[in-house]
Amino acid sequence: MDRATRRGVEAAARLSAGVVVASATVAWGTSWTWVDLHPMSGPVSTFGFGSSGLGQQVGLGVIGGNSAAMLWNGTSSSWQSLHPSGASSSKAHRTRAGQQVGWASFGASLEAGIWSGTAGSWVSLHPSSVLYSVGRDTDGVTQVGAAITDPNTLLGRACLWTGTAGSYVDLQPTGASQSMAIALDGGKQYGSATFGGSERGGFWSGTAASWTSLHPGGWSDSRVNCAQGGEQVGVVTNSSNNVHAGLWTGTAGSFVDLNPSGGSDSAATGVFGGIQCGWANFGNPFTRAGIWTGTASSWVDLHAVLPSSYLLSYAEDVWTNGTQTVVVGTAYHLPSGQDHAMMWVIPSPGGMGLAVAAGLLGARRRRR
Repeated sequence: MDRATRRGVEAAARLSAGVVVASATVAWGTSWTWVDLHPMSGPVSTFGFGSSGLGQQVGLGVIGGNSAAMLWNGTSSSWQSLHPSGASSSKAHRTRAGQQVGWASFGASLEAGIWSGTAGSWVSLHPSSVLYSVGRDTDGVTQVGAAITDPNTLLGRACLWTGTAGSYVDLQPTGASQSMAIALDGGKQYGSATFGGSERGGFWSGTAASWTSLHPGGWSDSRVNCAQGGEQVGVVTNSSNNVHAGLWTGTAGSFVDLNPSGGSDSAATGVFGGIQCGWANFGNPFTRAGIWTGTASSWVDLHAVLPSSYLLSYAEDVWTNGTQTVVVGTAYHLPSGQDHAMMWVIPSPGGMGLAVAAGLLGARRRRR
């Protein structure tokens, strides 16, 4: 299901505007604080895709009709554009170890690239041998994504870089029609490859020949979306074309279906420290952001924290240090008709962090 479809009936709903920042106890015996990262001025809509904790969040904003990569530092007012000079559009997917990865479009060229915190730090990873490329994840040293080399098929090929365009490595497995590398963990690259029309989640160890399938039996398609600490999360598709969130620990046989009870569809998009994040749908067009801790029954509905002025939400990335957990994603704000980048936080014991406290104070001054 695409997100546009899930938002399709928002025009028919007219719910009252709620507060922009609040906290509520939904699980884990503590209060989740939520921070709307959408700036008061500038972007029309914003989307959150990656997080390295309270320190950095990345995504994109729609400015002047075009997407622009964005970086936040825990508050709506901290936003800055990462949009490279000369680009028509851009997007930041992930941030790790002070490095952001994504893509930028220059004329007819779509180029993978990295930043180190500013628009001027943009470094293109786009090799001259490919038509288009996108970056999907980084660990601060290595980057992964996909590239298109054939103008006739325009099918992506998984690839790997180590900080420069010249370091490009094609990871497409033998026999695959297309592939993509989406995540990094422990010297491995995770994503999917398509064989005979079936998408199969799996991983590489630096070469195309090292491809190893994680595809579980009984499912038609699968994909790994994120990996950390020996865990991998993503999606599987059943014969009825329903999508379920899934968790692996390095083998196809380790697969765990995370689809929560009553969920028609779900997806796991981020994992860190034994916590998985994503979204679930419960029989209506509206997705709800949430987290798991290894089982379907552990699902925690983060959308329940938000007021009724937010119609739907989805989580994209998660980070934790054991006492503080940060989830980043997007929620659709009905009164404004805009998507808003969103951050959910469980404060550390003894009180919320300074960055979140500043966000609360700043957000209270925002228009309702």
